[in-house]
Amino acid sequence: MRVLLTIVLSILVLGVGGVVTWWILETEPKAQREGAVRRSAMLVEVTEVRPGTYEPEIVVLGTVEPARDIHLRPLVGGEVAHRDPIFIPGGFVEAGDVLVRIAPEDYANALAQRQSEQAQAEADLEIEKGRQEVARRDLEMLDEALRPANVSLALREPQMKAARARVKAAAAAVKQAELDLKRTDVKAPFDAQILSRNTDRGTQVSVGDDLGRLVCLDEYWVVAAVPQTMLRWIEFPVAPKC
Repeated sequence: MRVLLTIVLSILVLGVGGVVTWWILETEPKAQREGAVRRSAMLVEVTEVRPGTYEPEIVVLGTVEPARDIHLRPLVGGEVAHRDPIFIPGGFVEAGDVLVRIAPEDYANALAQRQSEQAQAEADLEIEKGRQEVARRDLEMLDEALRPANVSLALREPQMKAARARVKAAAAAVKQAELDLKRTDVKAPFDAQILSRNTDRGTQVSVGDDLGRLVCLDEYWVVAAVPQTMLRWIEFPVAPKC
């Protein structure tokens, strides 16, 4: 009897649950698709067109590079006797600042020697002038007609030309020695920033060695990649005709 009652109650519960489920599914709201399209006005900005001459604005990316970028190199060799404390990477220097001084003693001695040779050549020229004057008097005393070539030899004109040439050569040697002595001071050629330094006091350097890298501070270039479609808006300077 109890088993039958349990079965009947179970069937009754399942039936009631099924009815309730069916009623919920049938009565729930359903989404409906609307076919209407909402229309709204588009906001625009109106600009009055006026004729005139305008310059297009071209926005590009590029890199800034100094107009002058050099490697400092000495024109004479020797031992670095002095290095300016400001001659360091990142330092700023002015045009004419002595950044490196090469030991000048050898060049000073060479200048003194060249000056002595010049003085000797000038003395020899004065002596030759005296000899030429003596030769002229002797020729006048002979009172003989000589060919032009013999007259030149008698008046020691070749010796005079050689003496004058030695004086010029000695003077040129003195100027070169003065220039070499002056070049022992390696100076900044322009207002610059030091990017690198490759020498220090006590270093033995030769002509053309790389002492450091300098870039100028007063002028820069902007190297940019311009799209090809924008080239028509750019005016390039025309090289003058030679």
